[in-house]
Formats: sequence, structure tokens, C-alpha cells
Amino acid sequence: MQSSQPSTRRVIIVGASSGIGAELARLYARDGARLGLIARRQDCLEALCAELGPGTEMVVADAANLESLSAALDLLDARLGGADTLIYNAGINYMSREWKKETEVLAVNNGGFVVAATWVHAHFRDKPQARFAGISSIAAIRGSGPSPIYGATKAFMCNYLEGMRKNLFRSGQRWSVSDIRPGFIDTDMTRGQKGMFWVAALDKATRQIYRAIEDRKRVTYVTRRWRLIAWVMRVIPEKIYYRV
Repeated sequence: MQSSQPSTRRVIIVGASSGIGAELARLYARDGARLGLIARRQDCLEALCAELGPGTEMVVADAANLESLSAALDLLDARLGGADTLIYNAGINYMSREWKKETEVLAVNNGGFVVAATWVHAHFRDKPQARFAGISSIAAIRGSGPSPIYGATKAFMCNYLEGMRKNLFRSGQRWSVSDIRPGFIDTDMTRGQKGMFWVAALDKATRQIYRAIEDRKRVTYVTRRWRLIAWVMRVIPEKIYYRV
């Protein structure tokens, strides 16, 4: 894949050990970017770094450990000589009503995300070409019956990202904030779930995500047909929505 961006891009990906995060790392590496990868699974990170070769840095950190994540961002920023792109891809889900499980989802999906979002506000202020992207979900549109906590955390992300864009507009800053809303993608998180449709291949979905971030898109549904589902979900009456 060819890119209009210079090969000196410096990209940090949180949640890079597998799935969308790992595939994004491969795309950026092919374009010559320097990479900083964060995830909690050391073996997966080491294997990915070995695959991508020189120019790739890694720090093992759990996104639920907010101080650890903040320190990891600072460390990779220093190693890369100043990041210009940060992608927050970390996310978990449990089909559970156990409060310990649900607060763990909150810690990763929202707590870690807020650390990343506030970090870019401090570090991208004088970088008009910088990019911040959060991988939210189509689940943000309406409440989820099987996992209310997951949809709620993704709705938080969408609202926060819109607030960031408003803040940038009012302050005159020009770095971009992208909200990426995937539907069903063939990853470890979705594999084996019931009731899925329009399941996108990982490579196809990730190429669309990559392009949306590089093109500085505000909101992108992946794959694109999920924009239609988002519209239907917004307008469908509550009584019908509860039955589907």
C-alpha cells in the first residue's frame, strides 16, 4: 500500500498484540513508519516486533493500569523521537452481570482511553498533522441486551471523541480526531458469537480503518455498509428494537 505520508511517521498503537491492532501495525510498517506498540501479552508483542523488524518498539502494559499506560506512552514517545499518531484499540468485553467483570471492561475501554485522550492533548498541541483515533463500535448506537456495559463504554468513547473535535475547533488546533466504528470483524473477540452478519475479513476492515485515520475522517463505519445499520438502529422504535 502506498501512502502520501513521509516514512518518518511515528505511530503508537495501544492494544497491538493481535487482531485490528496487529494488522494496523503491519500496514504502517509497510509504509516505513516507526512504531511503538503497547499490549499486555508480552509473547504476542515480541512475535509481532520480530516480524516487523527494526523501527518497532514495544512496552508491555495493561490498559486497565492507568499509571502504567501513561508511563508506557511517555516511554515510547521518547524512544520514537516524538509520536505523531496514537491509535487506541484496546478493548474487552464479558457477557456477564458480575460487577468485577463489568468494572474491568470500564477500566480498559474507558479508563485507558481517557489516559490516551488526555495524553494526546498534551503532546499533539503543536503538531497540526498529528492524528488520534479511537476504535469504538457500532454497539455505541443503542443499548446492548447481551452486554450493556460494552455498548455503554463505546458510547462514552464516541461522545468523548466528538467533544475533543469540538474543543479542537474552538481552540484552532488542527490535529485530527477519528472515531472508528466497526461492525462485526473476524477477530478473536467476535469469533464464535451467535447472531453475527456482514462479518468482514480482518485485512479488508483494517485497510478501511487505516485509510480513515490517514484521511483524517471524523467518523467512519467499518465496513462502510454498517452506516446503514447505524441509521436503522437510530430510527427503529423501541418496541421493535427490543425484539431484534
